[in-house]
Amino acid sequence: MRGFAPSASLAALLIGCAAPEVRTPLPPPGSSPSRVIVAGPLGPPEPVQGEMSPEQVGRFEAVREKAKGGDPEDQLELGLHYHEGWGVRQDDVQAAIWYRKAADQGVARAQCLVGWCHLFGRGVPRDLVASAVWYRKAAEQGDAHACLMLARAHRTGQGVVRDVGLAMSWIRRAAQAGSPDAMVALASCYADGYGVERDDAESLRWLQRAAERGFPIAKLGLAEHYLGGRGVEVDRSRGLALLREAADAGYWHAQQRLAGILAAGEIAPRDEVEALALLALAARQHPAEVAGAADLLRARMDGEAQRRARERYHELAAKTPLGPDHFLVALYRMDEMR
Repeated sequence: MRGFAPSASLAALLIGCAAPEVRTPLPPPGSSPSRVIVAGPLGPPEPVQGEMSPEQVGRFEAVREKAKGGDPEDQLELGLHYHEGWGVRQDDVQAAIWYRKAADQGVARAQCLVGWCHLFGRGVPRDLVASAVWYRKAAEQGDAHACLMLARAHRTGQGVVRDVGLAMSWIRRAAQAGSPDAMVALASCYADGYGVERDDAESLRWLQRAAERGFPIAKLGLAEHYLGGRGVEVDRSRGLALLREAADAGYWHAQQRLAGILAAGEIAPRDEVEALALLALAARQHPAEVAGAADLLRARMDGEAQRRARERYHELAAKTPLGPDHFLVALYRMDEMR
């Protein structure tokens, strides 16, 4: 759930171009910090007058006072500041303390975060049983993230009894509540027959629902269905269009997949220039995963082709966002569910 600053350095190594600087890490789900605070070596964090407008200072002070006075939403927000180090020294212990204060007052998001802290031992001792308890509290209030994490616990038997049926029920509950993460997880289960009868048509249906919400990873999944004819007639044009949509939305895996197709030239016209540019784009977030393919592709291209790939990369990088990693969906990759 922690934000990340994607590595951009490999883009320069792949095609010899300067990579764009990445300054702002992605915040965790459900957060929107608008204030800058710092903390000294001792004592509580204090606003920095020179870096904040009087209105921002006033808002921060109000949140801090309300958190101290017991307001649960402000306690949660204060915990997020400590968790991410937004203008304050990053402090897992303080984050866990403020999350717990809000969680004890029934805030589902805070309960979910307390579960996360116990799961990974961040600011509190690692305790899988306690983690599952807090995830259940949040899940019972309808928190989709908590539903999926509780499903994961039942799938692995971490802190709870291992029960595939319960795992599936929590995934389905989150999907039916509108969580695109859960929709993709459920689609994956149907595609591989995990916890349910294999059903490509049902997998396709859930991917379509998630894609309608603009979820790039769902578009990648749909593309694979159309390219492979799983649950639908083969439609390479549709599959390639969905891949391009996911790649243009910043999803690195779609960029990598489309690059592979273009480099091979089997189901789409060969375009090594575009392929290398897409690999460099993916390398802004996951350099290790694309380095080998990029090296092989670059080795068979002449200097002029590499120059055009550099130009194309710059063009793509200027308009393509850095897409988020989908933490929840990653937990439900089928190779981890065996």
